[in-house]
Amino acid sequence: MFVRTLWIRRLILAGGAALAALAMLLPWWRQHDRLRDFYDYGLVMAGVGRIAAGERPYRDFVTPIQSGTFLFNSWAERAGGDTYRAMTGGAAVLIVLSVVGLALMFARRWPTWVALLLATALTAMSAVQHTIIWHNALGALTLVVAVWAAAVAPVLRGRHWPWLLLAAAALFVGASTS
Repeated sequence: MFVRTLWIRRLILAGGAALAALAMLLPWWRQHDRLRDFYDYGLVMAGVGRIAAGERPYRDFVTPIQSGTFLFNSWAERAGGDTYRAMTGGAAVLIVLSVVGLALMFARRWPTWVALLLATALTAMSAVQHTIIWHNALGALTLVVAVWAAAVAPVLRGRHWPWLLLAAAALFVGASTS
């Protein structure tokens, strides 16, 4: 009976996360081919281009944002064909990973519907607000992951190492992008 219930819960979680991710992608889809904020997004595009040309942030050019933001956007750009629209694809990946990853994390401790609702709300308040991988959104999400992982594993014990590793990785990514 327990195995069947667990399988049904996982199926509901997967289906709910997929629906939530699709819902969160709707605002992104509406805006992904428009460049409405050249000041902020232009900063990222210029930084990615300068890094691709061999320059280094803070040494060769001044920037108000962390270099990790350029790194993630350059990966998205390279994966999608070196265009602005490829950068927006990186934001779509961030949105999907946020909803699914947070829902999986929260579902380990909370009921499925609570996990889905909270994951969707946190993604809507962060990653959905931008059409590229933006430092504030990624910073907020990594902070959520780090705090949750630290709350689940507040003591240094051997069995907690996956949560502690997740917290450390989230803090590193957050620090390099926010």
